[in-house]
Amino acid sequence: MSQLLVLLHSLPDPRFLRKPEHPLTDILVIALCSTLCGGRSFVDMEDFGRAWEPWLRSHLALKLPHGIPSWHTFRRVLSALDPHC
Repeated sequence: MSQLLVLLHSLPDPRFLRKPEHPLTDILVIALCSTLCGGRSFVDMEDFGRAWEPWLRSHLALKLPHGIPSWHTFRRVLSALDPHC
């Protein structure tokens, strides 16, 4: 997990003009884990995060009070990523 976090932390964050509530690494890890477990939508990503929140908290920041990102956040952030990075 630590190698994955280092790799994901090196990706440029497309949200440079705003102060994000959720670290990019948290969003990417939850999205990846959800997808690997059969998730197919942004809603599935949010649902996965809520279901596995205790485990995710042991590996990710998941800053309070924000916690698990909403499906809107997954959609907005993942849509803004440069696929060529």
